Amino acid sequence: MKKLAILIVPFLIASCTGKDTQQQEQAIKEFMESYAKEHTDPDDDLTAEYDEERDCIHMKWKCKMFNVSYDIRFKDLLTENPTSYADGFMISMVLFFKGVTQIDRLEFVYEGIKYKMLPYTSETLNEKGVAMAGFLMSDKTSVECLKMLSVLSGVVTGKIYTNKGPIDIPLDDVYNLRGMARSYVIDGGTFE
Repeated sequence: MKKLAILIVPFLIASCTGKDTQQQEQAIKEFMESYAKEHTDPDDDLTAEYDEERDCIHMKWKCKMFNVSYDIRFKDLLTENPTSYADGFMISMVLFFKGVTQIDRLEFVYEGIKYKMLPYTSETLNEKGVAMAGFLMSDKTSVECLKMLSVLSGVVTGKIYTNKGPIDIPLDDVYNLRGMARSYVIDGGTFE
């Protein structure tokens, strides 16, 4: 009888721990799904989706010329003082312009000062005019550009430089990119 009791106790402890873990996982999932729903705004083309596999909220804003995205992650979520932080800020684009096969850089101008971002990847998808590029905080100039976009107020203009010359970025896209850069900082991300 003593052996049976010794075998049952660890099983009961494991069962209780398993239930607690399942309840915690369910509570985290419900919080993350609720957070994503609250931060989605279809009127502004802003979506927040819970990525259960990567355990984060994926924020994405789609504009006319490019997409901007980043992830929000949480520490100590089930405690009294949970904290969030953002990472993975990225700008991506696919351009459908006749003859554009290469995207060289993004350039933003604020009060006569030029800030540029170089792509970490740029590919030709079609020799007749489809090119793709992705921009991260991969170099010092990109970091400085994103810092500027996240903190300054006033008019900022932007261009996409390609093998066929510059293409103007619509002002509302620049405005929304600045909004995403600010949100990234507010959500605990840093440009460095």
